[in-house]
Amino acid sequence: MRECLSAGRTFVVDNTNATRAARAPYIREAKAAGFRVLCYFFDTPVRMAIGRNNHRKDKKPIPVPAILRTAKRLEAPSLEEGIEEIRTITAEPDRDREAAK
Repeated sequence: MRECLSAGRTFVVDNTNATRAARAPYIREAKAAGFRVLCYFFDTPVRMAIGRNNHRKDKKPIPVPAILRTAKRLEAPSLEEGIEEIRTITAEPDRDREAAK
């Protein structure tokens, strides 16, 4: 991230960053370097996240207790944090999996 900031290159922080405190350093550094901060918030029900996690084929599934802990701590992003725009992605049921039931 710092390399991108110093070079003026746009970048993406691909991390859960479930709390305001976790997001704050990224936002602070990006704004200090003159970047516009855009946030994508993936609004996924916990039950759906666990179901999708259980069917992962690309990586080892995340332990369910870790998903539950993160969901419990989750603080939805807000513009008051210094984010210029928040785009919410609302999860939809997996049609293929729903049809197989």
